Amino acid sequence: MATCKYCKETIKSGARKCPRCGSNDPVGTSIAVIMAMGIGAIFIMAFIIDLATKVINWIADHIWQIIGYPTLMAGLISLYFLYQYHSTNKSKYSKIDIKNGLNNRIALTSVLVISGFFMSFVFGSREEISDNYNTAHGGQIYVTVVDSSNARTNPTTKGSVVVETISPGAVLIGEWVQGSDIPTERWFKTNRNRTAVYVWEGNLTEGR
Repeated sequence: MATCKYCKETIKSGARKCPRCGSNDPVGTSIAVIMAMGIGAIFIMAFIIDLATKVINWIADHIWQIIGYPTLMAGLISLYFLYQYHSTNKSKYSKIDIKNGLNNRIALTSVLVISGFFMSFVFGSREEISDNYNTAHGGQIYVTVVDSSNARTNPTTKGSVVVETISPGAVLIGEWVQGSDIPTERWFKTNRNRTAVYVWEGNLTEGR
């Protein structure tokens, strides 16, 4: 049983209308339900923020490919239509007209193909090339995780999101960077699933 919050009449639990005063929602929402809804909202927001952070990091890591592949595809499509234009119009127009039309299309196609290629396979691969070069020449640092460590989106505990917890014994490859809010702190920058993450130095030891 429950009590109407307006007239204090004893009514059935879950009643939507008080039989005495006729008020709607006479019991109201319980504190437990409100708290459960609030906690659920917090978890949902944390999930959305974490997902958005991962998406933003992925886009930042692959921005050249995101731009380059469609540009290269547009260039290849333009190349196809360039061939079609020449095949269709070579018997209709004079060589001068065809030449003028081809020059414009060749220029556009060349820009699309060349820029798309460089953005996709040159600029887009610069980090992988740099990582491979540094590894081959000893430029990368190896560290071992000695205690469970949180991999964060930024080199700080303030406002950063924990991407994952790395177990002891894991070997990481990367470089040391300064803390964003405490410059005297060192954080280890590494890549996990092609996403840049930061691990606090207190849980790490150099070497393998």
